[in-house]
Amino acid sequence: MNTLLIIVIALIVFFALLGFKRGLFPSWMVRFPVISGINRILGLLMGILETFLLVWIFFAVIYHNQSTGFAENMMPMIEKSAFLSFLYHHNLIILFLSLFF
Repeated sequence: MNTLLIIVIALIVFFALLGFKRGLFPSWMVRFPVISGINRILGLLMGILETFLLVWIFFAVIYHNQSTGFAENMMPMIEKSAFLSFLYHHNLIILFLSLFF
C-alpha cells in the first residue's frame, strides 16, 4: 500500500513539474536578454529539483520494499557512493511520508 502511495505521489509531482516547466514565461517574453537568462537559470534549477525528486522517489520505493531481491541488490551500490548514500539517508519524501503515516 505504501509503495502504491509513493507511486501516486511521484506521478502527481512529476506532472506538476512538467506543467510548471512548460510555461513560466510566454514565448514573446523569452526574447528579452534578461528574461531569457532568468528563464535558463530557473530551468536549470527546476531540472535539478526534478532529478532530486525522481531519485528520492526511487529511493523511497527501495526503502519500502527492502525485503525484495531488487532492493537487496541496490543497497550495496547505494552505500558504496557517498553522494547516493547521503541522498538515501536524507530523503525528504520518506521524511514527509513518515510524518503523516
